[in-house]
Amino acid sequence: MTVASLSRRRFLGAGALLFALSWPARAQQRKVLRIGAVLPVLSKQDSLGTPVWEAARMGLELARDEFNLNAQIIGQRLEVSLLPAPDDAAAIRAAEHLVKDGAYALIGGLGPRQAVALSQLAQQRRVPFLNIGSPLDR
Repeated sequence: MTVASLSRRRFLGAGALLFALSWPARAQQRKVLRIGAVLPVLSKQDSLGTPVWEAARMGLELARDEFNLNAQIIGQRLEVSLLPAPDDAAAIRAAEHLVKDGAYALIGGLGPRQAVALSQLAQQRRVPFLNIGSPLDR
């Protein structure tokens, strides 16, 4: 078979086959992908406290379920741990705990101070950090 006679369908099929054959090696590296989320605990007087916490929790659970639906085909799984943090120091402690427990990435930063603290910790620990609420870009 020459390159000229290679159809698009065969080319794509060969690419998919190569990808599928290489996937088990990648999947064995990390069968469980752990993501840690640190969210502030807002006071009961704050009318957004509970709705923000619940929206974040439900969003993380939805993402986890969607990922796991597809990842089970290749033998992987996503775990999401959500920890509360009433202040910046508690956010750092929670994030440290999550990273020690094997979190591949951190999510959080609903307030600017907490976002900065978490991003600095993530940079020190060399884990990705997803800022989900602060307008700061640092």
